[in-house]
Amino acid sequence: MRLSKYDNKRVRITDKWNYVYEGNSSYYTKEENEIMYGGKEEGLKILNFMFYKSTIKKVEVLEDGFIDDYGLLEKEIVSDGLDYIIDAFEYEDNEHVCRLIKYIRDNKEIENREEIIKGIKDYLTKYNNDEEVLKELKSL
Repeated sequence: MRLSKYDNKRVRITDKWNYVYEGNSSYYTKEENEIMYGGKEEGLKILNFMFYKSTIKKVEVLEDGFIDDYGLLEKEIVSDGLDYIIDAFEYEDNEHVCRLIKYIRDNKEIENREEIIKGIKDYLTKYNNDEEVLKELKSL
C-alpha cells in the first residue's frame, strides 16, 4: 500500500483491529515520523492521530464527503478531554471542527460536557471566524 497517495485527501481508515476513522489525512514519511514522533515507519495523520502503516488494514478515499456527521475519531478526541479537543482545533481544519461540535451537541452523556462546551466556545470565538463553524457553535 502506497500511503503517499492519500496525502491531503479525505479518507476512511480501517485499522488492523477493524476500527474505522474518517478524516482529512496528511502523509508522513518514515524519516518525518522518526524525527517528530519517534515512529520508525511511514503513516497517515488525521488531526492529532497518527496511523502507522503497520496498523492500517485499508484506506479509502471519500470523494463524496464523510459518510456520517461524526465518528470514532471525534468520540476518542472528546473522551480525552478539553485539552485534546483544543489540540485538534489547532490543525485549523474547519470540517473537523464542525464534526467535533456535532458530536458534542448530539451526545449529552459526555463527561464534563458543560465545561467542554464553555472551553470550546471560548476558544473558537477567539480563534475561528469561519461561518460554518460559528453556525455549528450556536447549535450547542
